[in-house]
Amino acid sequence: MALTTDLTRRLGLRHPIIQAPLAGGGDTPELVAAVLNAGALGFIGAAYLTPVQIASTAAAVVAKTSRPFGINLFAPQPARESPSLPKAMIARLGPDEFLVTGFDVSVRFHVPGQPPFIRSQVLTAEEGGYVNGEWKGKRLWNGDEVDRGISFHQQPTVVRIRMGKF
Repeated sequence: MALTTDLTRRLGLRHPIIQAPLAGGGDTPELVAAVLNAGALGFIGAAYLTPVQIASTAAAVVAKTSRPFGINLFAPQPARESPSLPKAMIARLGPDEFLVTGFDVSVRFHVPGQPPFIRSQVLTAEEGGYVNGEWKGKRLWNGDEVDRGISFHQQPTVVRIRMGKF
């Protein structure tokens, strides 16, 4: 016995089933057409497809069925910048040692009263974290990564900085 709902009547479905669009590539035109031909609603997961790939996939579905189908897309909005959230956080561990983390920011250390890179330099920059209260380094950053500041981009990381003065 078929279950009839307002949605199944409006969409002309025999079964109240919607095949989830799989943006990672798990759905195929064959799967979408099989779902449609069985009386449910099929979708193409097109979030990561180019316009040409979307058109090609849709044409392949149309070649296998006359039933209507859906195409699922992502429409992300740019993230809003919140003035209340800090871009970087710095914890002073000692006179010349700091923990730094951030997002989409570059941090420069310098001697007070001097421009950056005058009379001081980063001796070590080590990415890592604390495990059971003890620092565990993962990777030393090289000079190219710290010469013009400690830059944080997509993924916030924690970096322990040791400064030197001369």
